[in-house]
Amino acid sequence: MSDKNKLFPYIDAPKKTTPPLLNKDLDLQEIHAECMQELALQQSKRDQLIAFYLTITGLVSAYLFSSGINPVVRILIFLALFVLGCIWSAITIRYKVYKEVYWMSCKTVSSLFSVDREKIDKPYLQYIFYTVLKKCYKSVPKDKSGNKPNLIKFIIKNLTSAEYLMFLTIVLLTTIAGGAGLFFILWELKLPVLGYILVSLFFIAFVTYQTVAYNKAALSVFKVLEDSLNSSFNKVFEKAWLLHFFA
Repeated sequence: MSDKNKLFPYIDAPKKTTPPLLNKDLDLQEIHAECMQELALQQSKRDQLIAFYLTITGLVSAYLFSSGINPVVRILIFLALFVLGCIWSAITIRYKVYKEVYWMSCKTVSSLFSVDREKIDKPYLQYIFYTVLKKCYKSVPKDKSGNKPNLIKFIIKNLTSAEYLMFLTIVLLTTIAGGAGLFFILWELKLPVLGYILVSLFFIAFVTYQTVAYNKAALSVFKVLEDSLNSSFNKVFEKAWLLHFFA
């Protein structure tokens, strides 16, 4: 079996402890505090990113809709705002994934507080992290089989969450910028009716695409629970760098 198709070996607790063990000088309370700090930092970066984009769009909006602006300049600025919004939307999705991983890292370290240090090695640590993933996965809506997540139900569940609404803010502004750029291009081509139709379709398609991408990224951390592959676990665990106690 190739490494890519190798099953995750610690779905159940390892039967024996193998060196290296947890360093006796390692302060788990300090690691937990650092995890919480990184968690707060991800949220702060996301908020700053959105606030910065709001500021930029607010500063240029009055100028963009003024009558004296060159049409080509207007279109280029709208398209530049759209591209910038797409990049920052992708970064915000990345922050979401890391936020989920850091939250699970916090819960993993908390679980280690009551465990004898002589029992903690790398396999046991990964087993605890896997257990935390499994507990968090219970709140994810499933399909009829009960094994795989139901993406539509997951999206509906998170529609009113503060995190998604923050993300939706930057998505809507990006959509407006892209839609306005598209409309003014068609306006200059004397195709205003087509502009209204395409902008409406673009708005629906882009918001839907970003919403699906955001929620798929959030669910990606649970992929190991679907396929039980070691590679899927490693993709998540490598982001939990604060848990890399062992070489």
